[in-house]
Amino acid sequence: MFTLTMRCQEEEPVMTNRLTLLHFCSSVRRKGALAICLALCTLVLGISARAQGPTFTTFDAPGAGTAAGQGTFGLGINPHGTIAGIYVDANYAYHGFLRAKSGNITTFDAPGAGTGPFQGTFAVGLNLSGAIAGYYPTAASRRLMLRTQAPPAALAALP
Repeated sequence: MFTLTMRCQEEEPVMTNRLTLLHFCSSVRRKGALAICLALCTLVLGISARAQGPTFTTFDAPGAGTAAGQGTFGLGINPHGTIAGIYVDANYAYHGFLRAKSGNITTFDAPGAGTGPFQGTFAVGLNLSGAIAGYYPTAASRRLMLRTQAPPAALAALP
């Protein structure tokens, strides 16, 4: 008969009989089988997701220029598929845009933002509800902006 004795740092026997060893080995086998199953399922799901291939949707904001350094630049996307960003027009002025998942594009300029070359509105991110954060430069500094769908009274109630 085979007896296995394992010792901890205190030199106390941990497993001294065959039944304990069998329980230990059985537990390791079950957990190992579960780990292999989870790994294979993850691999199969990953392969099937890649089999469809990625989808690319291209778009240009209305008024975006087409010369070097001009165009449409998406800078943020939320889980609803709404995209916020900037576009540079033919005069190199910057403007903000919001593109809904449906494809509708809303362009905007922050109040007080310049309209000359390299001036304008810079929308740099959005949250789950579609509020857009950004900035616009002035002669003296940069001003922060927040564009929301909510009326100003509702914003005043926010903490």
